[in-house]
This record gives sequence, structure tokens and C-alpha cells, in this order.
Amino acid sequence: MPEEPKTLTPEEALRRIERWQMAGFVHPLTCGGLNDTCRADLKGELREGKVVLVCSSCGHVQTHVPEHVLSDATDSAFRLMEALRQKA
Repeated sequence: MPEEPKTLTPEEALRRIERWQMAGFVHPLTCGGLNDTCRADLKGELREGKVVLVCSSCGHVQTHVPEHVLSDATDSAFRLMEALRQKA
């Protein structure tokens, strides 16, 4: 039976979003605001107790954070990449 996904604290979710955005080897989450013309990078923020993605360019707020950005598998892969970079 598949494991239940663990619930992340807002702080952990924000850390994982920041790690994704700064990784350099995945496409960052970008804005789709202004009728889908703004493409600035998004930043995770805590607003009214909920983690959202905010565009610093146009102010668009995206309430959905893609699951793959928050997943344990992605977090493990990023930790491995960081460890390999430190050894290089």
C-alpha cells in the first residue's frame, strides 16, 4: 500500500521552494500573470497561514505549489546533488 504523503510545515515547504528556485539544474517556477505575459521567477511566501508563490515583478499570487517541488523524492535528489557538488 502506498505511503501517505507527509504534511510539511510551512517553513519546510518554503525551504523546498527556495531550494528548487536556486538549484540551477531545473527550470524555476515562473509567473503566468498579466494574461500569461509575465515570466519572472516566483518566490514562496507565507500569507494568512498558507504557502503561496508570489511574483516580485507583477505581484501575481499563485496559490498552487506543484507537488513535485515539495516531494520527498525531489528533496532527496537535491540533497544528493548538493553532496556531489561539495565533493567536486
